[in-house]
Amino acid sequence: MKENKHNKKNIIVIFIIAMIISAAILKIIQWTKPATQPPLLTQTSGLIKLSNIEDVSKYSKTKLDLPKETFDSEIKVIGIYTKKHTAIPEETVSIVYTKNDWKFVEIYYKPNFKLIEQMGLYSKYKQEELMLNNYTKANIVYTPTLNTCHKTKTTPIGVCPFNKLLIFQKDENVILIGSNTSRVTEGELINIAKSIL
Repeated sequence: MKENKHNKKNIIVIFIIAMIISAAILKIIQWTKPATQPPLLTQTSGLIKLSNIEDVSKYSKTKLDLPKETFDSEIKVIGIYTKKHTAIPEETVSIVYTKNDWKFVEIYYKPNFKLIEQMGLYSKYKQEELMLNNYTKANIVYTPTLNTCHKTKTTPIGVCPFNKLLIFQKDENVILIGSNTSRVTEGELINIAKSIL
């Protein structure tokens, strides 16, 4: 009887030691393997990533009118989509701006695309029309999201899913500015759009 109690104690001690060792190994793995950066651009085949705006013309003829007002955000990465996808025409250029280690806005320049086509993609979502100036109508689209922002101590840039889009036509481009209301106010979003015109 005493032997059984002694064996049970030994098994429990061995189990506890094994749990402690497992926890230590997991902690070491977490330290040596940093968290992965969530993608800043829509991942598709034919995506070319650039860091310099001057290199865009090597891959796309899309006319870019960069915003003059960015609220102290900076260009982090540029994507050029060399293949057509559902809502992304060929030669679309996407520019991601970051601020305080968070994705601030993403601006898509969609060539040879019409505003009516773009808005058709969002017909089931709440929309509001507004005028950016005397000639340019824009639409704000409110997209539902779980608002699960992702940032850890080891993730360089935090990312929140878009829940507000501002969309307008400028020349041959549809311009879509994607944002999250936890990072960008509606006033900032509108002023960024106005500064592109």
